[in-house]
Amino acid sequence: MNTFTNRYDFQRSLGTELTPNWRDLAKPVPPTLTQESSPNLGTARIAPQRYTSYEFHRQEVEKVWKRTWQVVCREEEVPKPGDHFVYDVAGLSFLVVRQDDDTFKGFWNVCLHRGRRLCDASGHGATQFKCGYHAWTWKPDGRLAFFPGE
Repeated sequence: MNTFTNRYDFQRSLGTELTPNWRDLAKPVPPTLTQESSPNLGTARIAPQRYTSYEFHRQEVEKVWKRTWQVVCREEEVPKPGDHFVYDVAGLSFLVVRQDDDTFKGFWNVCLHRGRRLCDASGHGATQFKCGYHAWTWKPDGRLAFFPGE
């Protein structure tokens, strides 16, 4: 029979007793994250219109989706400068681009001239983003590179 010297011994992975476990490496959790914050919403039925109403959907987009942080992609999905990821949610489209200094920039995936999407799909190695309507062109860092009549 196996006996444990403390209540966390069973959580150790293979290694020695000197190998730290996740509890040894973890930072303290802020008190606000440990407090219960789920209000009692009752047991009443939810009206079917909440799932089918266009007006309710529009309100949800305005009050929730446009005000909530979104997980767009994983870092390894855009590994090199110029790699980009198109993220669409609730009728909105965003473009995340890896920069030359290994940072990321996010933009509305729309041409500022006529509102057409700049990029239809994620890709690799972009040196520019060109609108297919009037050829307005942006650099991966978001600066306007060209517009007709320039």
